[in-house]
Amino acid sequence: MASSAPAVIAASEVRPFSGRYEGRQTIALLPATARAGIELRRASRYIVYTMHSTVTWVFIERRFLDCSVIRIDGEQLLPIEYLHRDASESDHDVHTRFDWTAGSAKTTLGRTLEPKTVALDRPTWDPMSFQVALIALAQQRRPGDREHQWVIERGTLKEHEVTFAGPIPPPATGAGAGQLVHEIVSRKSNGLITLRLLPDEAWRPVRVSMDDVTIELVPTPLTAPAGLPEGEVPSCEAEGIR
Repeated sequence: MASSAPAVIAASEVRPFSGRYEGRQTIALLPATARAGIELRRASRYIVYTMHSTVTWVFIERRFLDCSVIRIDGEQLLPIEYLHRDASESDHDVHTRFDWTAGSAKTTLGRTLEPKTVALDRPTWDPMSFQVALIALAQQRRPGDREHQWVIERGTLKEHEVTFAGPIPPPATGAGAGQLVHEIVSRKSNGLITLRLLPDEAWRPVRVSMDDVTIELVPTPLTAPAGLPEGEVPSCEAEGIR
């Protein structure tokens, strides 16, 4: 079996950041507005990456939490917990726990008691830790580099082909106007993820696109969120929906 630890990807280069994001999409021919707060906090041994989002459609408002806890082992990033929580529909919740010693990850969906198990026989991520890995890898890869990564999505292992596009023309207006922007595109069998990152702002995303949903950074100064307490193991379950 191949090593179950993700490859070395310069964890020391992952820096804290936060940002507010907004976007629009169409649901049943009617416009919906998405607002999100994305935050990367870290200590010497752990990273917590969260997205608190609110989607407003007609007279309906739904709130979500997406969270990943990542352990830093030397320069390796090891996801240990992922949580997707839906404030309105707990049946849509997703909770994944990684056990790198046992070489497996178990995902519980909604109120289902029996978890889905995935073997960790290669570098493997959850949807949020995958973004952190791409942010770290973008600082090491050359434009045009391609590689395959694996992500556990709702308890199923999905293969992604990642292309590091490198620098692209900067936006003329809005957040990141006139700044260098790096783009990463990740394709899977039935979806697409695109990250556009600002190297001059701790590589925080200026745009995040997931399938048909795109959110963009609201122009705000770069601020580092409060650090994580040293010596404590963080938990996504301690994060409340905002």
